[in-house]
Amino acid sequence: MSLRSILFDLFHGQEFQEVKGDVKTILANTTQMMADVALMTVAVATLAQSVAALDLASLTTKVDALLMNSKSIWTMPTSFSAINDVVQVPVMVKGDPLEESIAFGFSVAFDPAELRFIAAHAGNATLSWQAVDGNETAPGQVVVGGFAGIGAPIPGVDISEYVTLEFEVLVDVDVQFALDVYVDDLTGVQPEPYYGAILKTGN
Repeated sequence: MSLRSILFDLFHGQEFQEVKGDVKTILANTTQMMADVALMTVAVATLAQSVAALDLASLTTKVDALLMNSKSIWTMPTSFSAINDVVQVPVMVKGDPLEESIAFGFSVAFDPAELRFIAAHAGNATLSWQAVDGNETAPGQVVVGGFAGIGAPIPGVDISEYVTLEFEVLVDVDVQFALDVYVDDLTGVQPEPYYGAILKTGN
C-alpha cells in the first residue's frame, strides 16, 4: 500500500471524521463563549458607568429615610379618678422624614355615653399655627384639623404633639376612643385606626 493510500485512509476514516466533528463543535462553542464574554464586558462597562453617575450620598440618605418612614400616630397615657373629670389627651405624631407637615386632619370616634367632647387645642408643635380646632359633627364623632398658615412647619423627623383633645368623662370605668380617617399630611399614617384609652385610677 502506498503512502498516499495510507494518508487517504487516515484522513477519511471514521475515527478521524469523528475527531474532526468534535473539533468543529469545540471551535463553535469557543466562538459563542467569546461572543458572550464580549456582551458581558459591554454590560459590565455600562453598569459601571451607571453606578459612577449615581449621587451615592443622596441615594443613601433617601434609602435611610425610606427605611425610617413609618408615619405613626398615638396618644399619651391619660387617666381620671372620678365621674365628670376633665382630661387632656395629647395626640402624638411621627412624620415622614422626607416631608414637613403644614396641615393635618383626622376623625375621632367615641361612645357619647362615656365621653363628652369639649375642645381640641393646639399641641406643642402647632402653637404657632393659624388654626387647630375640632368640630363634633354628630354624637360621638369629631373632626379635628389644623393648618400652619404663616406658622412654622413641623419637621418630619420629629415626634411631635399635634393637638390635645379635651373630654369630660361621664362614667366610672376605663373608656376607649378611636382615631381614623387621616388626611392632608397625616395620609398614610399608621395604625389605621388607632385605639386609645382613658384609664380609671384610684378608688
